[in-house]
Amino acid sequence: MMLICIALALAILLFLIPERLNAEPVFRPEVDHGHVAGIEKNLAPVMALSEDELAHLIPDRSGFRFVDCSNCEGGAEENQLSWSIEDPDHVFCLFCKMRFPNEVYPENGVLRVTNARGEIQEYPYWEAPFPPPAELPGSLSHIQPDRKYRHYFRAKGWYVARMYFSDTAHQLGRLYYRTGDPAFARRAALILDRFAQVYPGYCARYDAPFRPKVIFEGDSTFPFPVSPYLAAKWDYWAYGDIPSNLVFAYDLVRGSGQVDDAMRRRIEDDLFHGSVRFVRSYPITLSNMDPAILRGLISAGRVLNEPAYVHDAVQWIGDLIRKQFFVDGMWREAAVSYHNQTVQGLADVMDLLKGYSDPKGYIHRESGARYENLDLSDRFPLFEKARRIPDLLRYPNGRVVALHDTWAREHRAPTECSRPYLLGGSGHAWLGRGSGAGQMQAHLHFSGAYGHAHADLLSITLFAHGQERLSDIGYTWTHQRQWASSTLSHSTVVVNGEDQARGNENNPSDGNLLLFVPGDSGFQAVAAQGNRAYPGVVRDYRRLLVMIGVSNRDAYVVDAFHVDGGARHDFVLVGDANNDGTIETELNRSPYGETLLPPDVKVVLPSGETVPGYAEGHNFVYAYVRDVRRAEIAAPWSVVFTSEGEPKGGVRVHGVSGPGGELLFGSMPSVRRAEESEGRLDDNTMPALIHRREGKDLSSVFVNVLEPFGDTPFLRSVERLGNDSDGLALRITGEGYTDYLLHSTDGKRMAVEDITLDGRIGFVRVRDGDLERMTLVGGSLLQKGNAELSGEGIFEGAIQGVLRKETGSDVNGLVVDGNVPERGTIRDLTVLVKDGAGFTLGLRLTDVTRRDGRTVLVLADDPGFEMNPDGTSRHVYFPRRSWAGDNRYEIVDVRHLILPRK
Repeated sequence: MMLICIALALAILLFLIPERLNAEPVFRPEVDHGHVAGIEKNLAPVMALSEDELAHLIPDRSGFRFVDCSNCEGGAEENQLSWSIEDPDHVFCLFCKMRFPNEVYPENGVLRVTNARGEIQEYPYWEAPFPPPAELPGSLSHIQPDRKYRHYFRAKGWYVARMYFSDTAHQLGRLYYRTGDPAFARRAALILDRFAQVYPGYCARYDAPFRPKVIFEGDSTFPFPVSPYLAAKWDYWAYGDIPSNLVFAYDLVRGSGQVDDAMRRRIEDDLFHGSVRFVRSYPITLSNMDPAILRGLISAGRVLNEPAYVHDAVQWIGDLIRKQFFVDGMWREAAVSYHNQTVQGLADVMDLLKGYSDPKGYIHRESGARYENLDLSDRFPLFEKARRIPDLLRYPNGRVVALHDTWAREHRAPTECSRPYLLGGSGHAWLGRGSGAGQMQAHLHFSGAYGHAHADLLSITLFAHGQERLSDIGYTWTHQRQWASSTLSHSTVVVNGEDQARGNENNPSDGNLLLFVPGDSGFQAVAAQGNRAYPGVVRDYRRLLVMIGVSNRDAYVVDAFHVDGGARHDFVLVGDANNDGTIETELNRSPYGETLLPPDVKVVLPSGETVPGYAEGHNFVYAYVRDVRRAEIAAPWSVVFTSEGEPKGGVRVHGVSGPGGELLFGSMPSVRRAEESEGRLDDNTMPALIHRREGKDLSSVFVNVLEPFGDTPFLRSVERLGNDSDGLALRITGEGYTDYLLHSTDGKRMAVEDITLDGRIGFVRVRDGDLERMTLVGGSLLQKGNAELSGEGIFEGAIQGVLRKETGSDVNGLVVDGNVPERGTIRDLTVLVKDGAGFTLGLRLTDVTRRDGRTVLVLADDPGFEMNPDGTSRHVYFPRRSWAGDNRYEIVDVRHLILPRK
């Protein structure tokens, strides 16, 4: 009887314990025993505090992320200041080490606001004697009409302290899980509970660099008078406002016996559910930051046993992938850094979902779905393509191809070999050849602007002999961001001195693929058109690159850029952004000016990344090109871009555009080597060459041969042949060989010397007097003397239907009219889709078959669009355009004749 009573008492006691003692967490952390001592050492200052001291250090106000150091120009984007637990009443500059506030920069004002509890919160500040670099958005301008530049030093400390203690709680939870020491669980529980106590008093605020701060009254709710997610309580924007680190900490310690029932209610209801309610008040925007929201939503859903959160997250993930990635796998912004951020974020949240099962009997009210042992790893084929993009967009040395807002410092393992590749959905292609140290890549960019974009349509970069030789600066948060994203900082053509139109989903600026010939190591070509770069100004804006191999190590690139329309054309080539370099030439150069702007123009350059610049009606980015010299053009010319980087090498540029215009030589900020420090931006430059032509209703064809070399150049001469009105004809000579390249822009017959071309492009190589090679692109005949190479020209017609494996077909393909042959010569070419809205899509052809009397072009991948019975069509993936009108296809036949050497 006594034993029965004891057992009953124990059962009642266990029932009354508010937490599940030693319950297994949902998310089990990986903590190696060898790391425990290091974590304990890092957390020693927190463990040394009394419980009252710890509670006092948890901020009871939101704080601000962006607060400038008022003493130096180090760092960027008002991110210079930090905080430490050793001196919790001050912040310090990471660069000049000054601590704030101090006697020089004292707190001389206070902003007061009433929170949701009716409490008055104070935000002390130092007010600068000058206005902020940038103004508030128009919707907020009435809030601070005096335009004062206020530095909230202490609030910066609150922001950093909040992040510090939320991470600390998570680390304490990990220590408790590994060691079982209740002291660690106790500290984590105290931090969690204190945050739960103060969070309801946090006010939403607008916190952006270079602009006045705005704190909204506590009774303010969505919609706030700013763009979605820019009013936040926890992070500086609401994407990070579900404190997932605290959710993970709670998961680890709630079964420790250190969290009582009152604490549990505060933590779960006031903090976690409260933060979810705040974030979910915003509309879903499907941005590159959405994985941060999903991390919080999924962790909260699983730990708090809220299956609706999980189901919402799964639907959200699917929408993000299907609606915001191009068919080729690239993220909508076509910036590799933001692609990586989004893809890695999605991979992480899919891992958080792995193994999840709904509570017994649960079925989602809206979808009717129920999850058992959830695994999304193979649910989205498009996501698998997205995961391959970072390995594709890298140079042979492993550095990233810095498209748009991509951090050029990103690095992966070097490539073993380079091959041509087309990202036909997003709009980027490169020609590539070689292996090991002999690799070469020439990139042509023609994507639209859908966020974090540069004005860089038809820009190129070139990698050869171990280095970037012609660079794209990439991303920066410094005040030179507008320079780095301008058209003038890229190797393309600026029309009328203005940046290209960047466009958006409603008014796209996408380029159109015209040609992609992956060919072989001896001949490759790509061409694209970018008329939307200058709408209403240009009638034609197109570029052709042809890479021609000379040896295992050497190749050259023929670059032909046609611009029709406008009054001034500036053809720009930009040198190596990673190393010092110059432009060498035998041309006579004379001074032009301190910058590319007229000498009497007053210029105000941006003082922050989003702060506007001015140049009295001129494009202020022209002031970034300095120490400008000029040279007249009377004949073919050449210059050499040098670089001090290792391995040594350079690029010789052979200009054969014909007479007219002038060459401008200058230096421009390279930005990269400043390593995001404002004070170092003027320390490093890169060379720039500008071929300028001016005239009324101008038409220009910039023809250059780019000759990257290692120790010494290898070409002997580059000559323009024939009548320019017939097209482009070049004779290029090297050691023992002569190359001929003919390009007919309209496909009409060309005849130069003893060479005849009926087609778009013809290439002939003669070595030591004997014919070695012929390549015919999009033509019926290429003839050199008595040698002939025949082709079938261009196959084109209407697209009658689309086949997709994702909708049940056994192949991906296009059902077409026209006479496309069923034989091997047509395989592995590029199908150019011309849709009814005037855009193009490049797809790889793998086979041609007949089905039910119809011709099917079998594709290597999903075509990414569908045709509806009503005559409309739509993109299945981003940009999800719909259009009416006929869809057509074009296949350019490519033939090679390679003769054995005698």
